[in-house]
Amino acid sequence: MEITTYDFILSGAILVHFVFDKLIFPINVGKKLAKTKSELDDKIEALKSLHVKEEYIHKLQFEKEFRIYLDLWKKLLELRKSTSKLSLPKKMKRADLTDEQDEAEKEKKFKEFITNYDKVEEAIMDHKPFIGEVVYENSDKILGEAMRQNIGYHYSNGDIKKYIGLAQARVKEINGLIDGIEKAIRIRIKNMGEAQLIE
Repeated sequence: MEITTYDFILSGAILVHFVFDKLIFPINVGKKLAKTKSELDDKIEALKSLHVKEEYIHKLQFEKEFRIYLDLWKKLLELRKSTSKLSLPKKMKRADLTDEQDEAEKEKKFKEFITNYDKVEEAIMDHKPFIGEVVYENSDKILGEAMRQNIGYHYSNGDIKKYIGLAQARVKEINGLIDGIEKAIRIRIKNMGEAQLIE
């Protein structure tokens, strides 16, 4: 049997195929797989790091809003209480008090109202970007109703029944707005607790 050029070329091709298929190709595939695995591991670590960072920011946001709402809620309740004390016009005198005592009590109610009004207004303005829209709008409306109550307290036109009716309506309006704020805060906190972090 004579070895021809064709046999020699065929043998060389088989040898080259064997070398590439069994030795070189697996080495290249192994290198590529190792590189791909390394890249994927790096991406996974970056995503984990991003998730931890977002989780931390979400937690800070939740805690910040929760503290704001807790503080604002207390201040709103105090404002409601001091506003409802202005339910009788300043011109009316309590029969059980002397003129001096009556005037001192009215001044005390007014100062308490102003203090509580200022606290709520300051809390709203200081934290406006962190307060939910419904909470902000209702808090602002409460300030408006409370100030109308204060103005009526000082400047009622002598129609006591009309003033008292308006005062009671304002207190009812404020109570309704506070109920709305309570619901809005509950929904906001519930939604923040259930919020999924997004990229």
